Amino acid sequence: MIEKVNFRSNPQKIREIKFKMIKKNFEHHFKNNPFYRKYCELLYEYGVGEKITPEKIKEFDDLLKIPLIPSDFFKELSKIGKEDLIITKGVEIKTHFTTSGTTGTPTKYLFDEESLKLTNAETIFTCSEVLEVQKDDWIIFLTPLPERSKTGLVQGAYRMFKGIVGDNIHFLYGEESKGKPSELLETILKKIEEKCKGKIHLYGPPFLYYQIAEELKHKNKVIKINGKAMITGGWKKLKGAIPRQKLHELITERLNIHEKEIRDGLGLTDIFTWCPECEYHKKHIPLEIYVSVRNPENINAEMESGKEGLLAFMSPYIKSFPPFVITGDIGVETVSVNEYCECGRVGNAIEHRRRARGTLPRGCALVLEELIKKMENG
Repeated sequence: MIEKVNFRSNPQKIREIKFKMIKKNFEHHFKNNPFYRKYCELLYEYGVGEKITPEKIKEFDDLLKIPLIPSDFFKELSKIGKEDLIITKGVEIKTHFTTSGTTGTPTKYLFDEESLKLTNAETIFTCSEVLEVQKDDWIIFLTPLPERSKTGLVQGAYRMFKGIVGDNIHFLYGEESKGKPSELLETILKKIEEKCKGKIHLYGPPFLYYQIAEELKHKNKVIKINGKAMITGGWKKLKGAIPRQKLHELITERLNIHEKEIRDGLGLTDIFTWCPECEYHKKHIPLEIYVSVRNPENINAEMESGKEGLLAFMSPYIKSFPPFVITGDIGVETVSVNEYCECGRVGNAIEHRRRARGTLPRGCALVLEELIKKMENG
């Protein structure tokens, strides 16, 4: 039984538990996933990395050696309908979730029940600790119903918040929702304000916050929200149109939400988790997730803390596919695993900067191309 940690735990204890859990999951996939095991072997044969087996992962710093799969590879598998190639043996797939598909074909990720249960438990814990959402609070989703969207942005958040507030959830776009977003929001607030014993929080993409705030500004109205504005996804639609600070000012002005209660979050569909901001706007990684910032020229090398690089993640929870991923996103570590944030919480925090150019590392691309051919030909 591995001891649980929290955001006030000793940093060394977090390192120890993170190491044990990530190594255990690496052993699981190396042993039971022929695709991933062969991928590890071919990386060595192509000179892309060391010959890595679970026995070589002996301490925390060795986690850096675990072979990473480019997130764009999952997208390529989705394009050709071969998502099952990367599924680990011995798990029963129950459902799938997708990316939004804003850059092309939506990427599909397949999950078993145990992976979902473990991942959801950790996101519930992180949300409760960092966002301080309580069981008597209400959440208003500025999104479609879960039945209408398979995106991680909707599905993951719905499972997470339901685990905290139960049925205290409303959707802006419900079964019969018609009208402008600001009017729909006012209607929902009237329904739940009297029965809400806690706070009312909003959750959704930035462009909808912007639309609601602009509508209220046009009507010279203010809606008073006593909780948080939790933001995720959708910034691509606002890039070049509205700065983040401008949106924050509009939310404060028209929804009466203080700057410290406006929390952006980084959604990671690759490992089905969410990294919410604390009151100092640092995006906190769930404690047992491993994150590192890699050198774009050599993904086996880590950048110094505070330096930009490719964001890489490893999850101890996902059993259905190898959740050891190098993304196509440039970011920076703002709080290391050894440090405490200004908010007093411990553990990694990161900042997403932009998409990288040429997101599939050359050596990995060649290995994956050969591997697909080998697997398809038996």
